[in-house]
Amino acid sequence: MKLMLRIRNYLSKFSFLGLCVILLPGCWSTQDVAQDDKLVVINVLDKSLYDDCHIKGSINVVFEDVEDYLQRRKGDDIELIFYCSNRRCTASHHAAKKAVELGFSDVFVYVDGTAGWYQAGLPVIGGCKKKYLEKRIEKHMSQDDKVVEISTDDLAQKMNIVSLKK
Repeated sequence: MKLMLRIRNYLSKFSFLGLCVILLPGCWSTQDVAQDDKLVVINVLDKSLYDDCHIKGSINVVFEDVEDYLQRRKGDDIELIFYCSNRRCTASHHAAKKAVELGFSDVFVYVDGTAGWYQAGLPVIGGCKKKYLEKRIEKHMSQDDKVVEISTDDLAQKMNIVSLKK
């Protein structure tokens, strides 16, 4: 009789754990990916800056590795959005221009960068300790007419995030 109780107890614990594994895999997922497999939001900053603060759902491809990344994704039906630190950073524009040169058609630059996203109160990952995140940069001159620039609200909409700015 005690053996039967132990077996039943064991099976009920096992069943509960099995159910958790089947129903709740997203709860412990460590991946930080965009909501849509077609949308790829790319931070082109150094890993240390990415680790400090980045847009939730974005990936890090350091500027020096962008061309290799794009070569691997050539032929994929994806929308690429590049960003860097703020409106003064030109790395995202150069990365987007390279994507266009390689034949990608849905290519954008998020001009406000990590700082603009952080200042808007939108979802970020990291401790966000770097000083550039607090500095507001109002003026912006377009970097290149070959790439389309998008705003914070545009990116939030593409990522299905409700913007807190209004």
